[in-house]
Amino acid sequence: MPYAAQLIPTPSFDSGNFVKKIVFLSDIDGTLVTRDISLPPSIRQAVKDFQSAGGLFSLCTGRSLIATQSIAQELNPNLPCIVYGGAALYDFKENHYLWMQSFHHDEILEPIRIVYEKFPDISIQVLTEDHIYVIRRNNRLNLRGIAIENEGPIENIASIRGHILKIVMCGDSREDLSACRIFFSEKHAIFAFSSKYFVDIVPKGAGKAEAIRRLSELCGIPLSDFHAAGDGMTDMPMLKLAGFSYAPQNALDEVKKSVSMIVPGVLQGGIAEALSHSKKIMEGQI
Repeated sequence: MPYAAQLIPTPSFDSGNFVKKIVFLSDIDGTLVTRDISLPPSIRQAVKDFQSAGGLFSLCTGRSLIATQSIAQELNPNLPCIVYGGAALYDFKENHYLWMQSFHHDEILEPIRIVYEKFPDISIQVLTEDHIYVIRRNNRLNLRGIAIENEGPIENIASIRGHILKIVMCGDSREDLSACRIFFSEKHAIFAFSSKYFVDIVPKGAGKAEAIRRLSELCGIPLSDFHAAGDGMTDMPMLKLAGFSYAPQNALDEVKKSVSMIVPGVLQGGIAEALSHSKKIMEGQI
């Protein structure tokens, strides 16, 4: 079958009881957890309290499905989650995709080959709906990447199968990473730095902003009633669309300047404070 950009029909979502509900969307890495810090109990409790008050909690992350599952199991989101940097919506309660936007193989494999040949120090991961192809590793990926997305053997580009939802590249030279942008046509791809030395590439028509619009349509709740929390540049589209936005103290300065409220950093479990604040807004206390 051709691996074209694909829309999977979404089932109807019961929003009959949703009267002035608030949707809280949270990024994961740098917002809820770090590579070295696991999810604090205060956030688990804050999510439960928010949901008990009638709120809807979801994750909006650049992580793959497999890398999001453990956090989803801990937090039990009661809305579908945005994964792969906005290239897919996944329902963790029903365990299936609701929507995805993928690359055509003939549009994306050649740029990957060019980067592989021209920049031997850049790591390359290709994320599909059910597999993570590690094409090349480097020390930065091993130290700073998502561990569960960096397992298994090195695979070659010719072995890639399935719907390609996202490409992750990293290296010690930001200049080299920036130089790769030209190989990924803006007609087919969105190329963005997720941090100083990591790049995310998702299909045109994907991205966190597009996925949030689809989630809004799916649950029948306007974007003005969406609250969002994030720390990085790839979170900016989500934060700008939301009716209210939060950033942890450790977020990039540009992100902190753009949000409605700054909360304590990820090491202090600051998103628990954000959830409590959104709960008060929902209950009319603020």
